[in-house]
Amino acid sequence: MRKIVLTLLAASTLYAQGDLNHVQWTFEVSPDSAAPGAEVLGKLSGTIEAGWHLYSITTPPGPIPTTIRLADNPAVDSLVVFQPKPERKFDPNFNADTETYTEKVVFLLKIRTAKSAAGDVDLVAIPRYQVCSATQCIPPVTKRVSARLTVAPGSPVTAVSIPPGYSEAKPGTTGSAEPDTSLLAFLGVAFGFGLASIFTPCVFPMIPITMSFFLNKQ
Repeated sequence: MRKIVLTLLAASTLYAQGDLNHVQWTFEVSPDSAAPGAEVLGKLSGTIEAGWHLYSITTPPGPIPTTIRLADNPAVDSLVVFQPKPERKFDPNFNADTETYTEKVVFLLKIRTAKSAAGDVDLVAIPRYQVCSATQCIPPVTKRVSARLTVAPGSPVTAVSIPPGYSEAKPGTTGSAEPDTSLLAFLGVAFGFGLASIFTPCVFPMIPITMSFFLNKQ
């Protein structure tokens, strides 16, 4: 019986580790060459597995919203992220209205190069996100996706145009400086169990003892 339990635990762990790739990301920059101090447009595309949905950058508290940033790079002067209009509807996982994307989503990154930038530059987009199905959610996942940009004096300067249907996406529209509500909820639960353990110090040691007795009896 013990071997069966351990086998099931190991299988569930492997399943969980391999069950996090519900979104496949690609990243490209246009144009692929720019003058120092010029702007380029990055396209971060996410293909979402059927049956799952990705939360927007501006989704209300409950799920963990998507965040997008670039890895630190001296060739980058500024970044502005735009998102397409998400679908807002009731989410049974959180018993609240949320903003989601299904099938595919393309985030736009307006990137301004530094005036001191020169040569080939590797831009690394870092999306952090949570996806859910109708019955379950996975922990937040962070990915890194790269694109190559050549910065050279004399390169054509083109205006970056954001198409209709997109809006600037500011993380934590309700206040970007506020703590992650999911983290606060977790800390609240942890504090509650810790407080309970003060008043019932004999209960928690009995849990592993009881489980050990049950396994040995099997």
